[in-house]
Amino acid sequence: MNRLMRCLIVVALAFPAGIAALQAQVVSDRSRAGSLTLDLTDSTIATVVGKPVAINFEYEFSEPSGNNYLDAGETARLRVQIANGGRLTARGVFVRLMPLSPPQGITYSDSIVVGDVPPGETRFAIFYIAGDAELTPQIVTFGVEIHNGEGSLADPKLLTFLTRPRMAK
Repeated sequence: MNRLMRCLIVVALAFPAGIAALQAQVVSDRSRAGSLTLDLTDSTIATVVGKPVAINFEYEFSEPSGNNYLDAGETARLRVQIANGGRLTARGVFVRLMPLSPPQGITYSDSIVVGDVPPGETRFAIFYIAGDAELTPQIVTFGVEIHNGEGSLADPKLLTFLTRPRMAK
């Protein structure tokens, strides 16, 4: 057989600083029946071990009366804390609230742009969720999602709360 054969041989070596060096050798020549002649070309590629971007987030929901309901006429606060435990900056991060079913009588922003989140740093997004004067009792569930231009950066979490009309005095 007279054909060109190429293969890439990669050997990984670990270094204490968390960096792996890859030694690559390109092997090429023509193979004839019963013989193989090799020409070797060396190149080295360095890469850093670890996740490029590792976003973790938590949220805190609070409403002013402290009765664990979003009452008619109240404005609740949802504070989302976003941390990057990776080694690269997360670019163009935004937080999105996605209702599982459309809530009735509630006003809210569906997304907030956080911007860039450098490695080891934390950013916040604060949403205000207002109950209209004519709010009816319901169970409201939002998916809290963290995204950038390339897609989801973390698994979504669910936020569920109850609403109720203004209590007669």
